[in-house]
Amino acid sequence: MRIILLLSLILILSSCKTIETVEDEVTVHPNLPRPINSLQIEWNVIEYSDKIYVATTYEEFLDYLQFNQDVIRYINQLNKTVCFYRTDLDDTICLDKDQEEKNN
Repeated sequence: MRIILLLSLILILSSCKTIETVEDEVTVHPNLPRPINSLQIEWNVIEYSDKIYVATTYEEFLDYLQFNQDVIRYINQLNKTVCFYRTDLDDTICLDKDQEEKNN
């Protein structure tokens, strides 16, 4: 009887080996930034007091300022996307961007 119990115990313990389960890796891709809208401005060349100036209307200049802000936003979002994929490399550029975000 002891032998049967001992053998059954050995059999049970040997069958309880560790089973490794491999989980499917899920890769999350960040969204690409919203594209930049194009801007067409009519620039005027003005000669005044023997000097040449390039000018536009006030409304178009405000549109130009907004366009520049949109370009900066786009570049910053692209940098975040690149840094997302380069986290393993510990790029100083990405680390600097992280520090700037924490400070703001």
